[in-house]
Amino acid sequence: MLDIKFIRQNPNKVKEGCKNKRVEVDIDRLLEVDKKRRETLQALEDIRSQKNKANKEIQEAKNKKEKDKIILKMRELDKNSDRLTKTLKELEGEFNNLMLQIPNLPLADVPIGGDERDNVVLREWGEKPKFAEHSLISRP
Repeated sequence: MLDIKFIRQNPNKVKEGCKNKRVEVDIDRLLEVDKKRRETLQALEDIRSQKNKANKEIQEAKNKKEKDKIILKMRELDKNSDRLTKTLKELEGEFNNLMLQIPNLPLADVPIGGDERDNVVLREWGEKPKFAEHSLISRP
């Protein structure tokens, strides 16, 4: 599996490699999903940070009114966190599915093709054995 950093830095090279192996993968969609996934993850981390800060504020709050205000804020953060977690799970599923479709890139001297029928014989070693048509079947 290719590293996502490599794919981000070399999208055209990856597209060309997929084309040469005759594998249809939407690299642009992969990069779009990756960007959304990273943004969602960052937003989720920000919410977790705000929740930690709110927990400290609750401990330092002087009266019940302040605590209730902070608790309401935390409930709203929890709702957003749940929504983002669900979104992140969906994005990661699509991301992983697309990543698994991307083949390793072939070297420049590899013949273009999708399977072994497109390969080229470079050299053969030794003589090929010659068998009678039914010699393997008629053994006792």
